Amino acid sequence: MSSCSEAGEGHDALDNAVLIVSEPGDSFADALAGPISAAGRTPVRLDAAAAARRFSVMVRDGDATVVPRVPMVIRAPRLSATQSADARFLQGEALAALWAIGALSTAPVLGRPGPMGFGGGCSLSASVNELRGGLPTDRMEIFLQGATWPRRDTGWYFKSPDSLEPLGHDQHAAYPGPQRGRYVRPGEQYEVVLVLGRDAWCRSGQQVAGHDLAADSVTLADRLGLDMALIIWALSEDLRDPYLARITPWPHREDIDFAWDAFAAAAVAHLAR
Repeated sequence: MSSCSEAGEGHDALDNAVLIVSEPGDSFADALAGPISAAGRTPVRLDAAAAARRFSVMVRDGDATVVPRVPMVIRAPRLSATQSADARFLQGEALAALWAIGALSTAPVLGRPGPMGFGGGCSLSASVNELRGGLPTDRMEIFLQGATWPRRDTGWYFKSPDSLEPLGHDQHAAYPGPQRGRYVRPGEQYEVVLVLGRDAWCRSGQQVAGHDLAADSVTLADRLGLDMALIIWALSEDLRDPYLARITPWPHREDIDFAWDAFAAAAVAHLAR
């Protein structure tokens, strides 16, 4: 028998609880606590290190067991770059334990990690997401280091490697580090789809010839190993030819206001299974 985290610490405190693993100030976690309480469960907020200490992972005869069996919501865990090397090592160990706990637990988990880690197979590279999601990959994605092309705003958008947010033209010109970019079609429009399991909610409900973007989004999330995702599709000006613009497994509360009530009810039902 082996243990991957501190056995027994705080098990009793998790009775009737839904554990929300998040950093302070996470608007999604803040908002979801209310519906969980209204459903008669106790939301318990912990960071990744504290959450990992509440569980034990035991292996007997090749079978893993996670105790206690507690439903969880796992938000984006991150290593801090400002800590000492020793502190980062200990935090990394805690994240590894949380990865095992979230993946192996038989309790419901929203944001369950998969074989590729937290966030399933989702990548910051749009081309990688297309490849893993079975989408066409014929659009160019460029990677730059210290380059200034294009010298003006010509319809390309750029991002730093560790961000989902595009860099503005002035930011792009001043940013010295590596960047990746893709071209934005003139008149491009966007549809935002929120996915939870087999359910999906579209922000605008625009009809796209030959596509059901809700169903396409559920399929894409499933292929990427995501139980929850916010997917943004880029549409041509005539509302045809959708392609993947952006995907995140950890949407902020304000990003999903268009479907929050229905989503929160479905999320609480998922965690109560």
